[in-house]
Amino acid sequence: MRLLALTLVPLLCFSITLKEALKRSLKENTLVKVNYYELKKVEQKIRETRASLLPSLSFEASYIYWDKNLISQFQVQKQWRWSLTLTQTLFSKSVLDALRVAHKTLNLQKLIFEEVRDTVSVQTAKFF
Repeated sequence: MRLLALTLVPLLCFSITLKEALKRSLKENTLVKVNYYELKKVEQKIRETRASLLPSLSFEASYIYWDKNLISQFQVQKQWRWSLTLTQTLFSKSVLDALRVAHKTLNLQKLIFEEVRDTVSVQTAKFF
């Protein structure tokens, strides 16, 4: 009787429920992780494409000092130059098309991710 109790105690201590098994399999499965990061990559591409529609601002400055011994008396000895440029894209068909395609790709990637999660859950439940 003691021998039976000693063999059953470790089995009862280390057993997990179906809910825990599903949670662990979804967390540790490489296919789920790969598809999750593919989904995040598509979301990042959408943000990147949207950012190309934002305005850009650039500033340039330069200062030139001419030595008196090297220039003639009619040239400016000190010279400052600067420029501030603001650029805004008003319309870009290619960016709008890229956004449309990216959103369709995002929807497809979400479906693939859900399918992989469901497949892993079914397999885990089957093996449990």
